[in-house]
Amino acid sequence: MQPCAVSDHFVSFHPTRLMKTGYVRLFKHFLPGTFLLLMAVEIFLLVGAFLLGSALVLAADALVMTQFKQAVGMAALMSLGMVAMGMYNARIRSGLFDVAFRLFAAYMIMLLGVLAVGLLLPVQMPSPLEVALGIAIGFGALMMVRSLFQKFVVDLDMWDRRVLVVGAGTAANRIAELTQDAAGFSAFIPVGFVPMDSDEKVHAGSAMRHIERNDALINLVRSLEVDEVVVATDCPCDAACVDELLPVKMIGVPVIEQIDFIEREGGKVDLHALSPGWMVFSQGFTQGALRRMTKRAVDLGASFALLLVTWPILLAAMLAIKLDDGGPIFYRQVRVGAYGKHFDVLKLRSMRVDAEKATGAVWAKANDDRTTRIGAWLRKLRIDELPQLLTIFKGDMSFVGPRPERPEFVTQLAKKIPHYGLREIVKPGLTGWAQINYPYGASDEDAWNKHELDLYYVKNHSLFLDIMIIMQTVEVILWGRGR
Repeated sequence: MQPCAVSDHFVSFHPTRLMKTGYVRLFKHFLPGTFLLLMAVEIFLLVGAFLLGSALVLAADALVMTQFKQAVGMAALMSLGMVAMGMYNARIRSGLFDVAFRLFAAYMIMLLGVLAVGLLLPVQMPSPLEVALGIAIGFGALMMVRSLFQKFVVDLDMWDRRVLVVGAGTAANRIAELTQDAAGFSAFIPVGFVPMDSDEKVHAGSAMRHIERNDALINLVRSLEVDEVVVATDCPCDAACVDELLPVKMIGVPVIEQIDFIEREGGKVDLHALSPGWMVFSQGFTQGALRRMTKRAVDLGASFALLLVTWPILLAAMLAIKLDDGGPIFYRQVRVGAYGKHFDVLKLRSMRVDAEKATGAVWAKANDDRTTRIGAWLRKLRIDELPQLLTIFKGDMSFVGPRPERPEFVTQLAKKIPHYGLREIVKPGLTGWAQINYPYGASDEDAWNKHELDLYYVKNHSLFLDIMIIMQTVEVILWGRGR
């Protein structure tokens, strides 16, 4: 089939493609444009709410630059609290009651921040009445905006990118699976899957909509008003395929490979499509001296701050463990760290003393019947992990990184999961990208899925992503997500 001339299609290129927000890549991390726009609107509303609160107390003509700075500062703290509550996480679909609860928690974080600033810095603080009025006004404004966002952006597909997938086999099916998670927000609509001769057959239950064509690919892109083309063939794209894709790219429609598309949309690296060549030539999988120094500084600072805040909880948990069954408070366990180095991890004991006496090393799981009465709560709230702060101070672990695994499991998983050793490029972490984005894992399949998320972090880790993960860990603890 002969490809059409590019010049024949410049005039008919659909202008609505320019309205699609897509993703913004900031410090190697992908952020959905719709949620960045939502954040900008909400920060503007928060500044206005706090200024209005001050105006109602002081009178509008008495407002000066001090009140404006206070409003901006409180809006910034509030936006950080909303990030910590997962309110800009594209994988979260919340009802209005859940939104209200998350807003309340974010305001609590903001108030703690305001209190800390007032105690530590010599700055003029707003009166409690100004803050209370600003919170009340802002709460109503944010609830209204969130309701409109849910109704006209999340629930409608008019702003989503229309994606045409070249391929309809097993590789393409992994793209179809990205749209089947009802709890997530997808920024794209697969308008169809174009079968190729090299594609493998997929099970009958696949959600792929096959599109048979008798015309050039560029005409199909034009007729379906496609915003992006994803190449997901089961065999490498041959010369004829490239000849058809080139005119599509020339008229301004992005053409992207499946592995890059899944990385952007799913926040993970597709192990099925991963190749050494892609790892070598793609951006990422690097770390320099400056990155190591900043990461170590974050490790020490975040660990010290967390220990400073949680030491009363840690002492109470230690007492509760001792009173519960009289057994030891701590337990040590060998884990695999960076570059395969073994180290001892220290945790609060949450299981029976003889939990593995009969079975040996087995996966921990949600609602594990080996946990003690106190241990179940310690694990749910992640309090059992707090002694690992000492391991971070020692340097065997980082605050953010892949979950440290036991040597027995590493040996087992390395035989089943491709490139499993890549997770050892960075130090294991107390929290991480996989821990905040995947539920409790207790099988080889869960380990595969978590490894795909870990590879995204190993490839794209930065100071910005570390801070984002640390902040979102607050939501994971409060809502009991991930592990």
